[in-house]
Amino acid sequence: KYQIYNTCAAIRACEILRQEGFSLPLVSIRKGLQNVDLKGRLERVSQSPPIILDSAHNPEAARSLAASVKIIFPDKQIILIAGVMDDKDIQEILKPLVQISESVILTKPQYERAAPTKKLKEITTAIQETGANYVPSLIATADTVADALDLAKTHCIKDRIILITGSFYTTGEAKEVLGYTGVLSRLREQISNEN
Repeated sequence: KYQIYNTCAAIRACEILRQEGFSLPLVSIRKGLQNVDLKGRLERVSQSPPIILDSAHNPEAARSLAASVKIIFPDKQIILIAGVMDDKDIQEILKPLVQISESVILTKPQYERAAPTKKLKEITTAIQETGANYVPSLIATADTVADALDLAKTHCIKDRIILITGSFYTTGEAKEVLGYTGVLSRLREQISNEN
């Protein structure tokens, strides 16, 4: 649903540009909207097991993601893999996602700003203790995104979906593990060489 607001903002920006004299034919605007392909936003990267990526990395995006997942997959149980940057509002990012998940696997992408899994687990436990609406049956940690995916796959039986989220680094690394061309590996290499 939240992409509707983004689409409206893009259309409005085009209207303003047209009013200012820029040449933007309506057919170009329509064509642009028809060809939108949002990588990392409710992106299905595997059918078997079903794996969805969304780079929700702030509280608003996490709330929107949780609401969208409940609407799109009402009859599915969610296996959440989450890795969040340490300088983010971790509790507010995890809270709506944990509350829609049957299982939670907390991980740390290979990036210096990533929050340690111990901290993520403490925050997740605190969310449970606040009387959350739904308490996952499993809360586990995995040292790497690859390990988290392996663990999630062992729990991914019929009517379950693996949802990977929390940062662009987490979803980017997951895509690499799944065989997609690495989009963040060059960045990690550059940071390693600078240190």
